Amino acid sequence: MDIKTKRVAGVDLNSKCFAYVGDEQKIDTWHLPLFVRGDAAKSLNLIKNALHRFDQTKGIPASERAAVWFTLYGAAKAQGLNIERKEFADLNEAPMAAEPEPIRVTATRQRSYVDDPQIAEAIALADRRCDYLLRQLGLE
Repeated sequence: MDIKTKRVAGVDLNSKCFAYVGDEQKIDTWHLPLFVRGDAAKSLNLIKNALHRFDQTKGIPASERAAVWFTLYGAAKAQGLNIERKEFADLNEAPMAAEPEPIRVTATRQRSYVDDPQIAEAIALADRRCDYLLRQLGLE
């Protein structure tokens, strides 16, 4: 079995390490890497980079952008990054503004997010994706 990988940050990553995978057989459709197995510092750096590059990333369909954003959002929250929640218009509504606001990222673990249902939802999604990734890697 030939497992495809894409080289990111000097490491070969499979499709499960990316926030968006258009086609598993075409690595040029894999966008926004999030996870480097065994290297928490590189993973954290990839998450921060993906957050900053999200609005400029081409190749993610409009129908998938919200789901990809919440994957990034959940990964960031799981790493203790304090980022602002982003709102997405329904596909039937007017498109988003041309110049999106920059995303502010600060590292903090002082505030409890348990009471915020939106954050709990994002963390739950990130948890499910993490569990799926671990099962695929044979670690769970």
